[in-house]
Amino acid sequence: MVDNLLLVTTFPLYCIDPLVKFSGLDSTSYEQYCRAFVIVVFVPLAYVAHSATVWSTMLIGVNRYVAVCHPYQVITASVNILVRYAVQSF
Repeated sequence: MVDNLLLVTTFPLYCIDPLVKFSGLDSTSYEQYCRAFVIVVFVPLAYVAHSATVWSTMLIGVNRYVAVCHPYQVITASVNILVRYAVQSF
């Protein structure tokens, strides 16, 4: 889910501007209104989505490391806490 948010938020940042220039449409209205909206709304969302993607990947990596290298400790560990952290990260 976080990866999809990252894709959705980076599309307007990097693809709309070249599409407007390539299409030959009047870019003055885009420059005045739409670009400012895209920057104000989508840049913070892209940063949040990028950070969440990195943290969820790290959480999955740590989970797999513990499951492979210390299989008996996973059984004794509190599974509810691990599930709670995993669900909250998404």
